[in-house]
Amino acid sequence: MTNAVSAHPGTILHQRFLEPRGMSIYRLAVAINVPSSTLERFRTGRTNLTPDLARRLGDYFGTGAEYWTRQAS
Repeated sequence: MTNAVSAHPGTILHQRFLEPRGMSIYRLAVAINVPSSTLERFRTGRTNLTPDLARRLGDYFGTGAEYWTRQAS
């Protein structure tokens, strides 16, 4: 049994997708048509992943919604 702590999917978004691309929350928000305040709350772990956001992130980054759903569980 492992004691690994899962990162919030918002942290994964920031570290694995935004930072390497030099992309801002605002730019992503415009690209996926989501309020930047919603994405900022998600990035900082103050709100959870919704099916709609999973689909939008999956479509934009080419990962599929399932990737984001798995990160959230």
